[in-house]
This record gives sequence, C-alpha cells and structure tokens, in this order.
Amino acid sequence: MVFAAVVLACEPVLAGGGAAKPSEGHGEGHASVPADKTLKMPRLIAPVMVKGEMVRYMHLDVTLKLPDANNRKVLMDKVPYMQDAFVRAVHATSILRNEETQQVDVDGLRTRLLAICDRVVGAGLVNDIEFRDVSKGTE
Repeated sequence: MVFAAVVLACEPVLAGGGAAKPSEGHGEGHASVPADKTLKMPRLIAPVMVKGEMVRYMHLDVTLKLPDANNRKVLMDKVPYMQDAFVRAVHATSILRNEETQQVDVDGLRTRLLAICDRVVGAGLVNDIEFRDVSKGTE
C-alpha cells in the first residue's frame, strides 16, 4: 500500500510533469529545451601523405552543423555509415593542399565530406562541417 501511494504521488514527476527545468536539458523535442544543431562525430584519423609516403596521422574532431535539430536523430542513426565513408575518403585522396608545407586543404576536405553527408543521409541535412586538429596537444 505504501509503495502504491509513493508511486501515485511521484507519477507526475516520473511522467515529466514539471520536474525538469528547461535549462537542465531533459527531454528531446520539447519547445522549452534549446535544440542542439550540431552533431559531434567520432574522431577522424587521417594520414598525411607527402610524395606517396605517410609522414604522420592527423587527428581531427569533426562536428556536423545542422540547419535545425529536427533530423538530429536520423543523423545519429547514420553516424557509423558516415564515419566509414569519411575514413575511406581521407585514405583514398590526400587531405593536403600543398605537400611541401603540409598545409591541409580544409575547404576541399569540407566539400568532400559534405558530399558524403548528402549521399548517406540526404541533401540539406548537414549545412557545414567544423574541424579541430587535436594532433598536437591534449584535449
């Protein structure tokens, strides 16, 4: 009996009846919760090739920028497929703009990966891609 009374008393809280504040980020899809328009991908490790030989690996944090949060769940379900295609792309073609300076072609890499996103999840679901090189330091 006591258990039933506790469950009944807590039912509004368990059902989401006002216990969580909007700033706490509980629940997805509620109008009061700010929607996340980004999706962080698993770390991308790309070989840096100079004159046909690998000189090092570049570790990149990759964040997808979304037009809105409505399709975030769809994108999250496709992360393994996008990551596989990303890895294949950076191993198939150099990420460098200039081999002498080992300067990364960020715009070219962004264009290639955006094309992969369009192919894997559909056109327009990813607006932009942000890269952060974490090769040289700690996180």
